Amino acid sequence: MVTDCGAPNQIRSDNAPEFKGRTWMTYLQKHQIQSSFTEAYHPNENPCERRGGALKAAVIHCLAVTNADLEFWCYCLEHICLLQSVIACHRLRWRTSHELHYGDTPNISMFRFEFWCPVWYYTPKQLFPKSKMLHCHFL
Repeated sequence: MVTDCGAPNQIRSDNAPEFKGRTWMTYLQKHQIQSSFTEAYHPNENPCERRGGALKAAVIHCLAVTNADLEFWCYCLEHICLLQSVIACHRLRWRTSHELHYGDTPNISMFRFEFWCPVWYYTPKQLFPKSKMLHCHFL
């Protein structure tokens, strides 16, 4: 993340051993990143926990509304994360996180189809008498 996006000002985590080790602490010092910890058994202190919970709720809602199979939850999660990166929000002065990071307007053409909506695709090498148009769901 530091290489691709830049170093954050601070990282807040739980008291897991991997976030207290010498290698991790050296890395944080090297990149001048402050570290803080949440109180044990109080995940509500970490704002990322709330965002993660909201993301899980959105995935569950999307899977329920679309009647998608539960085995495709990871594709739904990716779809919702991508969708959230191209939606403008008030906190960012009605800009998208993609626009702030990359400096250009995001391409939203991939959202022509809803998650798990029925689509047809063409298979030119399909032999007669099978149909060259096959039915599937959009991921």
